Amino acid sequence: MPVFHTQAVFRNIRVGQLGKRRSMYILTGFLLLTGTVSVDAQTLLAQQGRSRFRVIIPDDAPASVRVAAQEFLRMFRESTGVQLPLVQDRAVANPPFISLGNTQQAHAAGVLTDTLPDDGFRILLRNHNLYIAGNDTDDGQTTAGGGESAGTANGVYTFLEDYLKARWLMPGELGRTVAVKEILSLPDIDRTEAPLFVYRKLPYLNSSRTMVNSSADVLAWQQRHKLGFSVNLWHSHNWEQTVPRSLYKQHPEWFPMIGASRPEPGFRYKLETTNPDLVDFFAACAVAELKKNKVPRTYSLSPSDSKGWSESPESKALYDLPRPGERYPGMSSLVLRFYHDVAEIVARRYPEGKLAGYLYDDYLYPPMKTEVRFPSNFIPVIAPSSITYGFRLYHEPNKKDWEYVMSSWAKVAPPVWIYYDIPNAFNLWKMTADYDRLSGAVGIVTPPGAELLNFIFRGMVKHGIRGAYLFGTPAWSNTALANYIMAKMLWDPRLDAYEVQRDWLCNAYGDEAGLAMEQFYLKLEDIYRHYSKDRVITSRPNDALFGELYGPHYAGLECLFLQAWKKPMTDVQQARLNLIRDNLAVLQWRLRNAGFLPDTFSTPLSRTTAQIDTLLRETTDAFHEFPEALLGWKQREVEQLKDIRFRMTDRTLATAGNAVELPLQNKNLVVLHAEEDREITLHTRRVTHGTLFASCIIRTSTGEEVYTGLLDKKTPVTFRAVKGTTYYLYFPARPGTSFEMDITGTLAVTQLFRHQLLTSRHADPVYICLPYQQNDAIITAQQLAGGKVRILKDNRLAVAGPVDPQD
Repeated sequence: MPVFHTQAVFRNIRVGQLGKRRSMYILTGFLLLTGTVSVDAQTLLAQQGRSRFRVIIPDDAPASVRVAAQEFLRMFRESTGVQLPLVQDRAVANPPFISLGNTQQAHAAGVLTDTLPDDGFRILLRNHNLYIAGNDTDDGQTTAGGGESAGTANGVYTFLEDYLKARWLMPGELGRTVAVKEILSLPDIDRTEAPLFVYRKLPYLNSSRTMVNSSADVLAWQQRHKLGFSVNLWHSHNWEQTVPRSLYKQHPEWFPMIGASRPEPGFRYKLETTNPDLVDFFAACAVAELKKNKVPRTYSLSPSDSKGWSESPESKALYDLPRPGERYPGMSSLVLRFYHDVAEIVARRYPEGKLAGYLYDDYLYPPMKTEVRFPSNFIPVIAPSSITYGFRLYHEPNKKDWEYVMSSWAKVAPPVWIYYDIPNAFNLWKMTADYDRLSGAVGIVTPPGAELLNFIFRGMVKHGIRGAYLFGTPAWSNTALANYIMAKMLWDPRLDAYEVQRDWLCNAYGDEAGLAMEQFYLKLEDIYRHYSKDRVITSRPNDALFGELYGPHYAGLECLFLQAWKKPMTDVQQARLNLIRDNLAVLQWRLRNAGFLPDTFSTPLSRTTAQIDTLLRETTDAFHEFPEALLGWKQREVEQLKDIRFRMTDRTLATAGNAVELPLQNKNLVVLHAEEDREITLHTRRVTHGTLFASCIIRTSTGEEVYTGLLDKKTPVTFRAVKGTTYYLYFPARPGTSFEMDITGTLAVTQLFRHQLLTSRHADPVYICLPYQQNDAIITAQQLAGGKVRILKDNRLAVAGPVDPQD
């Protein structure tokens, strides 16, 4: 449990306590002016650009301390105008000084960290010296749970936030802000703090395609918000990885019975968990992996996602009855029995091994046919997807379901169990099964969900949750506020999300514009709440959401935004607010395209298609404003393109009559191969954008991007085709969009027939191939276009020009 200690005038001031902080600043200033607090009770750290202090770090300081020290120096300089010197503790350091980490000076002053919990720290200002020290793991070392502890760094960032009003609102320079202080004078401080959560993860912050946040700016933002973990928990879906489909021929009995047979495993296949040999094999794999890893971690027992459970008599005997109103039976008894069976074997063979697994989807609710308890070597990870994902908790009945599920499991939960959720975002990650739909959430200005976050975090504290894995989103131009609130509450789940929201808004845009934007977000949350009275906002945006939620309220929301936009702001504050302006412009464009706003609707945020295309490419110093908005490639397709490139460069297509396989059978792909330098132009003859939009992506066979953008009748796409290069033109399939296009250049048309690619008899400078559709060959060798090919959205081909009968 977190421990908070304070002395003298200053209390432990949390990020969200806006009113208390302002009162404290006023009180401190008043006391200094009136002399009620003596000079001796204050420590003057800096005054009018001067300071006598130096910063000390241990000679062998871990990276976390060194990085935090540099941030301390920078923020101190930007706040006070003073560049403090940085020295190592072995150097002679006379008072006054600022000691960061477990320095010799800290030990001499009795500032010890041995008894602090992982990630905990102490801030001590005494005898005019400042000490910030915490529980730190050395570089290359881990905690007992396989994680890391960055206590000193956590203390440094806390000090900067609470005493210099430093904020990292979003990644990069645009997110950095700190109060200017001509005089920085503090009374004695003694506070100790540690996080309640031993696992604080906010993945998907720089890509919806990977949980790993690899961007340096995003990683720095995470560190400054004290995210991390002292327990190394691995909890992913793991049945397919542990029992690969290659074992089917040898052990078909390990795979699920579907109907009366056990077919070859398909998509996200399940296992026959009642088979004792399968259970023993799974446990053996877990033990082997746990022993192999030098860094302690858990081994995941979580099933594959989706349905497809075994229908064997043994498995069906463990099916739970469907819940009221549900169509399918529950699988909690089946899955929990499997968890117990594997955990029992692991405990015998490798007692120190730890396991983890989901309580999720078909096995979210407590079991009916097996004992409700957990193995002692098992950490449960509860993921109430059907109740919470997206913005489902605005639907009041879902709150009751959430409380029932959490309280039921809490009765038997071990000391450490983890919460997993996507509580306030549309599930972009889930859409990556079809990248064509990634554009669905682009420009949708969403509420941070302060009500939902308060409900969830207070519930986690109540039910003894000790860690959380919450999806962030990479769309920082829209969701920086939501990501920020979650990060703050992962460190201190007792914060009030509304107070953190106000603090962020006022620091981001200034007090006047910040309070005006607070009204914007409160109104947006009211709209979501009212919309959810008799329906659930799912994790995927759809036309109903656009037409029924955003369409009727867009004009009012824009009016509130424009009121904030007119308030006085600095250039940096205006740049931050312009990010929301750009999102609203994209949202308005989408609403007009879909008919949810009149064609005549015109406001200061109205934009043409060409202007929207430009917006979708905008970047800040640290992130794209609309990340992945124009993506359209699946990873497996990119891999297959390499195979096509090999065949192209092997010149098999240039030989008349040769037939080669085309491994990529995608109805929206056009392949061009140039044997001469040639100008290629794509003329969009007609295009219809809806809530989704029609776009084109052009890459070379080596992966180099030639063009990515919207289709626009007024703006043709032209590129120089280089001799010997293969180009892939991809048109993402998005419902509600359509287009017609001319491709001009000297072309030779090829035929795709029964999964084979045939070239025309005469090799011309550019080859174009379109994929074959069953029962409807798109093009034949007799349809030589003579320089112009028109591609229709439904993959029909219109041709113009002379036709050589011999072809």
